[in-house]
Amino acid sequence: MSDSSSEKKEDELTKSAKEFAESLVKLVGVTGKTLLKGIEETFPEISKSAQQIMSDLDRSVSDLFRSLDKATVSEQRELLSAYRKMLLVQLNKIEERLKRLNEQTDR
Repeated sequence: MSDSSSEKKEDELTKSAKEFAESLVKLVGVTGKTLLKGIEETFPEISKSAQQIMSDLDRSVSDLFRSLDKATVSEQRELLSAYRKMLLVQLNKIEERLKRLNEQTDR
């Protein structure tokens, strides 16, 4: 593979990683606002805690993706893969909890 072809692929990967990061930051923001609204309405006593958690998460995600600009393509790939894995673990926990709740409702 030629150097220019390799550089072009790295540029494409960097651009894709940045686009993914921007989308994820937007998603976290929108999801967080929706989640906080639901928590405020349903559990006002834990609303302040939830707001702090979402604020911390938003800051962490922003910091993480800001650091992508300084990383090599290989480092970006590794970081994004690790982040995806962490999100999938969290998603699985949520899915399991929802499944248990649905089973309890069905009884």
